[in-house]
Amino acid sequence: MKANWIRWIAAALMLMSLALLVSSPAMAEITPLPLDQTVPGAKPLDSGWLSDMEYQDESIHMTAKAVTLKPFGSKGEITCHIVHVKIADPTQIRTYMSNATYKGVAKEEGTTMARRVNAICAVNGDFFKYFYDVGYVVRQGTFYRNALNGIRDVLLIDDKGDFHIAPVATKESMEAFLANEFPADRHIINTFTFGPTLVRDGQAQDMEKYFSVARSEFDWPYNAQRASIVQVGELEYAIMECGGGNGSGMTMQQFADWIAETWPTARIAYNLDGGGSTHVIVKGERINMCLGHRPIGDILYFASAISGEE
Repeated sequence: MKANWIRWIAAALMLMSLALLVSSPAMAEITPLPLDQTVPGAKPLDSGWLSDMEYQDESIHMTAKAVTLKPFGSKGEITCHIVHVKIADPTQIRTYMSNATYKGVAKEEGTTMARRVNAICAVNGDFFKYFYDVGYVVRQGTFYRNALNGIRDVLLIDDKGDFHIAPVATKESMEAFLANEFPADRHIINTFTFGPTLVRDGQAQDMEKYFSVARSEFDWPYNAQRASIVQVGELEYAIMECGGGNGSGMTMQQFADWIAETWPTARIAYNLDGGGSTHVIVKGERINMCLGHRPIGDILYFASAISGEE
């Protein structure tokens, strides 16, 4: 009997040790990054790059991979990308505007912006710099405009790193959403106005309802290159991208279904700008290919909160 107790205690201690070794970045004590978009993330540790597609330090773990799929209706196989990120602090999910300013329409290469802010990985955002009369814009805690037209879902990211959706928002419905549904103890840090919402609580959404609302603006039922940002869990996210061009890619419904199948725990998956704006950036380089590639007005990125001095 005594020997059994000794073995049980030894096994428990071993399991506790293993748990400490594999603890997630969210368990580390990290100094939050400043909200100011002009302040970059911490310079990545050279030793943190385990490969060109994986980075890890005490504040962040990122893995990226390419997968080959053949969606129905697409002209041949397409290359898609999945980037999985866990962070320790909500300030590590960040945004940056081209030329570090809301003013003007000048755009930049996503890779240029990503390198400037020491992004571990990044994805393009929406088109707020293309059209100044559309959208609800908050970036790094600063409010810029409410010009909603009742067509698009708005993604709101709060100060805990959680995602919220204001569906097909108008100026008035957004104000009501903030007053009645957005958590009173939270603050909005970043928003995006593109959409639609692809997945909620693990369930792919019905894209036909969005097509009926926005028939004049979007080509929901056609195969195209698409990008999405997903909240998988607490301080856990994914960037999803499906390749496209010349009639390839996925329909919006296929894209939503693929994300739900890949991430059954997804809280919210939100569609970002696609086509030639599609940027999936890892280690300062765009890993996706697209036809008609163009500079963009902003990025959403993930940064380290550990100093790069080794």
